[in-house]
Amino acid sequence: MLLLLWLAQVGAQVGAPAGSPCVPRGTDCALDLHCADPLGTGRGTCRRSCSEARPCAPHEICFGLIEERFGIDVGECWGDRCRPGHEAEACGGPATCVVAPPASLCGVAGTRGLGEACSQVIALLDAGKGEGCRPGLLCVAERCVEPCEIGRPCPSGSPCLTLDAPPQKGNDSRKMAPLPFGWCEAGCDPVAGTGCPSGQACVVHDVVDAGRRLTGQCEARPAPTLATGAVCTPEGPACPPSDLCAFHDEHTLRCTTVCAAGSGQGCPPHAVCAVANPDRGVGLCWGACDPLANTGCPADRVCTTTLGHGRRADGSTGLAGECVAPDGLLPAGAPCPHTLGPTCQPGLICLPVSGDTLCTPICGTGRPPCPPGRACLPTADFFAPAEISLCLPEPKP
Repeated sequence: MLLLLWLAQVGAQVGAPAGSPCVPRGTDCALDLHCADPLGTGRGTCRRSCSEARPCAPHEICFGLIEERFGIDVGECWGDRCRPGHEAEACGGPATCVVAPPASLCGVAGTRGLGEACSQVIALLDAGKGEGCRPGLLCVAERCVEPCEIGRPCPSGSPCLTLDAPPQKGNDSRKMAPLPFGWCEAGCDPVAGTGCPSGQACVVHDVVDAGRRLTGQCEARPAPTLATGAVCTPEGPACPPSDLCAFHDEHTLRCTTVCAAGSGQGCPPHAVCAVANPDRGVGLCWGACDPLANTGCPADRVCTTTLGHGRRADGSTGLAGECVAPDGLLPAGAPCPHTLGPTCQPGLICLPVSGDTLCTPICGTGRPPCPPGRACLPTADFFAPAEISLCLPEPKP
């Protein structure tokens, strides 16, 4: 038995170490490794197996937990300690660093320059298309960006943004090592629309800092012919660079401003940043007035609620409102269509209540009391924030 253990230990040290090139289904790798070739390219790399029970090293990621072996999902530990600007030291030649926090992998150096579109997957697995970034750059959110050292500002003076590691199967989250480098946000301001050369516009590139801040990217775009709020179509004419052509109600698309859902950055006064993509913290500015205070409208209009809520640019949370003529708005208790547009009188919101969709009073501090048989209760409805209370049927004892 001791002889077998000794032979296994010696055998594990014979052969190519982790990260070395290998021939799939060959015997190039050390005994505790195998030759990983996930796309069947014929060019493999010696990798250690990983699973939830056998996590990778702190600087590695458990890649591709998709193959079942002996009834257990397993993958390969990937992590080459590649550093932007020093790729040859880890990769043995020209390369681009592919980031998959907490790992930094050796990818095939591409031809894409700063600000150009890129693909990390192709850079890592397909050498023939050149869609990776040039050495010294990083591909983040499908754009080549400038790397930076954590704790030091970027050349523009902006902070060095971290590359956060999400929870991963096959990785011990308590031991995952943070990457020592980050990336510099694009050098233009998508809110102010400044920082780009002539002929280009600053468009929203990403939302960072836990969904609180927009970053910009200079792109060649046709000059906008529509203003924010104008009716639009996906085929054009063009909305402003900071806008998307999005549904304003069930039938109408309008140029709508993109915003940071965690802070409301990008929205004008009174508008709220309604979450459009929770995973990325992206929202759309919704509304033009404050329906709780009935402010922000001309004298001949009232502010009534629309279906949307989020943060305003001043940090407060509220409901979206729209300025409309008061004629034809529905009173409290009236059935309503639950559309995106305003339908109820000020101080009401159209929501499902006890199986019916009704214009329901908003209640709370400084607002009128609820009618008999109703209690002022917090709401968990998707279309209203938790801070808002509504006059709902009194709970049965």
